[in-house]
Parts: sequence; C-alpha cells; structure tokens
Amino acid sequence: MISNLDEWLDYLGKLHPKEMDFGLDRVREVAQRLKLLPVSYKCIIVGGTNGKGTTCHLLESIYRQAGYKTGLHTSPHLLRFNERIILTGKMADDQSICEAFAQIEQARSSVSLTYFEFALLATLIIFRDAKIDVAILEVGLGGRLDAVNIVDADVAAITTIDFDHMQWLGHTREKIGYEKAGIFRKNTPAVCGDPAIPVTVLEYAKHLNSALFCQEKDFSFIKHEQSWEWQSQSQHFKELPLPHIPLQNASTALMIVECLELPLRRIDIDKALSHIAVQGRFQIIEKHCRVIVDVAHNPQSANLLAQNLKAQPCKGKTYAIFSALADKDLSGIVISFADIIDEWHYSVIKASRAASKQQLGECLQSYQSIYYESLEAAYQSVLEKARPEDRMVVFGSFYTVAAILEKESHAKSSS
Repeated sequence: MISNLDEWLDYLGKLHPKEMDFGLDRVREVAQRLKLLPVSYKCIIVGGTNGKGTTCHLLESIYRQAGYKTGLHTSPHLLRFNERIILTGKMADDQSICEAFAQIEQARSSVSLTYFEFALLATLIIFRDAKIDVAILEVGLGGRLDAVNIVDADVAAITTIDFDHMQWLGHTREKIGYEKAGIFRKNTPAVCGDPAIPVTVLEYAKHLNSALFCQEKDFSFIKHEQSWEWQSQSQHFKELPLPHIPLQNASTALMIVECLELPLRRIDIDKALSHIAVQGRFQIIEKHCRVIVDVAHNPQSANLLAQNLKAQPCKGKTYAIFSALADKDLSGIVISFADIIDEWHYSVIKASRAASKQQLGECLQSYQSIYYESLEAAYQSVLEKARPEDRMVVFGSFYTVAAILEKESHAKSSS
C-alpha cells in the first residue's frame, strides 16, 4: 500500500520504462475509463518553446480576479509536485492528489503511463471534482503528441517557437511549429504570440478552419515608461500596469482572453497584471548581494534573461551559478552572457539527463569558471565572496533553480 505523496511520486518515477513516451492512445484510453473526457468546463491550452508558464499564470490570475473558479496545470514543478495543480490560486493538497493517483492506478490496469501522464490525469480528476469554471493547461513538450492534447481546447495558443527539444520536435522552426500547432482544433480560435510565425502553423490553422490570431498582425502592444497599451481588431486598452513578466506573453494572454469570450472587467485585467509574479522567472532573492533566479534553459530564454540583466546593470561583478541538461544547446545558452558574466560557477545537476562536468567545462572553456561538487556548494562559495554591489544569477535549468530555492527554503525554515 502506498500511503503518502512522496511514496506515490517515487513509484511513478519507476513505473514506466521511458521518461518520455509520446503518443495519445495510452493516456486517452485511461482518461476515457475514468470518464474525464470531454471536459465540462472552458479550457485553454498553451504550448510554445518559452513563455508558457508566465502566460498560463497570468490567464489564471485574470479569471480568478473576475470571480471564476479556476484550474491551472503547469510543469515541471520547482519545489513541490503540488505546484503542478492549482485550484483557484491554491495548490492541490497531498490527499486529493493521492486519491486521484489511486483512481488512475486502478483504472489503468495493464496500460503503462509516464509520470507526466499520471500528473495530467490527476489534474483532470481534481478539476472535475472541484467543478471549476475554466482550466488553463500548459503543454509539457511539443503539442501534437503531448498528453495534454487529449483535451479539446476552447482556445489553443502558442507563445513562442524556437529551437529546443529538437531530437523530438525537429531541427527547423517549421517542423517545431507544426508539432506545436497540433493543439489547434477544427473551427476553434487559436493564438500565436510569436511574430515570426512559421508557414506550417498558418497552414495547419487553415486546414482546420481555425481563426488564427497572430502577434503584430491581429494584436499588438506598445511599451511606455510607466505603462503599456494593447490593441486588437476590436479592443484597445491604454495605460495597462507593467507586469513582472515579458509583455509579449502578457499580450498573448490578452488575445486568448478576447477569444474565450468569458465576461470580465478591465479592473480584473489590471489587478492580475499588477500582482503577477511567477516563481523562478527573474525572481529576486535579497541577500547581502542581489540573487536572481531564472529557469532560462535554451538560447531564446537565455537571450531574454541577458537583455533583462543588461537593462538592470550592477556596479560590481556578476557571478553565474550554472548547470543544464545534456540535450540543451549549451554553447547557445552561454554565448548570450559573454559580456555580462564575470565568473561562472558550475556543477552537475541531479537529473538523469544532466550535462556532465566535461560537457559543461567545454562550453565554458573560454570564460573564467570554477567547478564544484554541487550547486549548493557553488552558491555558498559565491555568497561568501560576493560584495553588496555584486549580483548572482542562477540559471540553466529548472533543476538548477530548484536546487538553490530549496537551499534557501531550508535556510529560512531552520532560522
């Protein structure tokens, strides 16, 4: 008998022979046995290379501010599995997740499911039982063959299209875009937040007769010093509060809101924009020097992080705490920081797909860098040497950020 969430997660991690196993047949079959499809609530599905998480969190906040009972499914988590399943702004509790896992385990019989597929099905059980009004589901990887795609979205969105997970999605933006457009549905609105939209996405939407709304064509935004404005073919919002997320993602979220057509007020949007803060996205930890943690893990997101750092220069040195997965474009990530980071402090993350000491060392060989036995040791070392005018940037992977946030969490709980 499995008695708690930690035991369940350990069991799920060993259950399926492959960490990733794309295809919808297995997970759809179990979902149908559990009578989870079709869903009874409004549903938004968000895919994309970067920006999915911030877009999803903003959407959830807008609908929650408007008084709707919301459900948010994201991945991966940073500190607790419960972060993946949010009900009206609060993480699902251990008991609800364990009960959902038990239902899935009984229903699946001999059908093998991955960790992510178990997580999605548990989410759908919890959302159904809570009788939510609107769900926002973040795609795990790609779109067409991702487990989330068993659900038919009322609005499907792609935030950005860039190079990541190429071994599964393809080595061109056209192939990657095609995979991501797989979440579109016939005669159903779709949104693309990337201004450089691949022709495959346009063709996919046309084939399905989906009304596709594109950034800088059907909707756009302008940043001002203290505010921003957003405009579509039918709306024009002026003097919007500047959020703590990229405006490109906020702009995409507003187009999704327009497409879903659920009643809400301008004040709901303003409140959500004012309060949005997503863990691990340019998150600032105030120590004796400033610590910035960011889950940037591919060239596109690394470039955005670099831009943000340049926009907020510091008087002293910039130290990096860095590690990544082996299947990432390590050199493509590192090059964005060539003229920003003074010293690189790196280690191997605790994950099956981790980049090795040698791989990390090779991509940092042109820079001043120091290797450590753990990320926590690297972090502590920099904390001890950094001056108040210096700053530290922790990035490269969700695992990298999670290691430092967990260390900070333990430090707080023991103080």
